[in-house]
Amino acid sequence: MLNYNADQVLRDITLFNSVTDPNTYMYNYQEDRGFLSGTLTYQTYKVIEGVPVVWDEETVEFNVFGGFSRRIGRYSPIQLVGQDMKGFSYGRSYSYQTGERSLLFYHPSVKYGQI
Repeated sequence: MLNYNADQVLRDITLFNSVTDPNTYMYNYQEDRGFLSGTLTYQTYKVIEGVPVVWDEETVEFNVFGGFSRRIGRYSPIQLVGQDMKGFSYGRSYSYQTGERSLLFYHPSVKYGQI
């Protein structure tokens, strides 16, 4: 039962990452299963100008009931408010590992232009 849930979590994370972390690829999956729960650790990379760049490592917890969650404290402490963000109640988040700006929204079917 937990084996099926680990596979389902991997599919869910892949779909989730296609929206939240575009152009990243997952590799190096490691599962640690317990009696009713487990953890799944994986790494991601991006291909930048034809060169793979290690991007992130993440660990998610899952259980026999089908749920999964990222570990607590998994957020970027780097948030800046730019000139174009005046009047908003939030700042722009940046990756704590790479320093790259994190997207607030991305739709995988939309073709975005250069920034």
